[in-house]
Amino acid sequence: MVFYIDSQEIINSTKRYQDRISGFDPCITPFEESLSLKEGEHLSEYFFGHTNDKIQWKDTLRMLSESPLSVFDNYEEVYMPSKEWHPPFDMYPYFSEKNYSAKWIMLDDKLYLYDAEVFSSNEEMGGFTGDSSLKLVEKLIGKKFTKIKSFDQKVIFASWYSGTLYFKRREKRKTGEPICEYVCEPMTKITVEKGKITSMEPTFYMFQKY
Repeated sequence: MVFYIDSQEIINSTKRYQDRISGFDPCITPFEESLSLKEGEHLSEYFFGHTNDKIQWKDTLRMLSESPLSVFDNYEEVYMPSKEWHPPFDMYPYFSEKNYSAKWIMLDDKLYLYDAEVFSSNEEMGGFTGDSSLKLVEKLIGKKFTKIKSFDQKVIFASWYSGTLYFKRREKRKTGEPICEYVCEPMTKITVEKGKITSMEPTFYMFQKY
């Protein structure tokens, strides 16, 4: 069961929710009693994403709730993997619905794709990188990566996409450890119309009851 809880109270009353005692979680503790949890039930701060796509905002890569590429035919595969293919370790806990990761950036109120990593089913290959990955994604989109003045990498303007996206930062972990938790802060919601960002705002925390 998933609960959406308004985060503005915590945002506006930071000192009230500081970690005063061991085990106190400023994101979760204030709401546990109000939900009348049964013995053995807990809340976890949880961000649910259908993809391993990332978006760069304020010089930080954050995880997207879904991929703007999902509207394309053959979205799930930009090359045909073997039946034994498994997602890389650091994709956990996301759905392995596609065999590549895309990176996005917001520039001048527009959404751009600026990089992609295609994971190979052949361990000896180690995956497609650089231009090889970009060409596979170009074929999916039907557009070429081009240079723009405001960014130092080639990009594709996401003119095909209209919708609402959510994103959030993940905790930093040591190399080799799975990254499952997210920073205690509200998600960010952006509304996009034909690639142009029409609004962006902090929205709710998401909690999971288990």
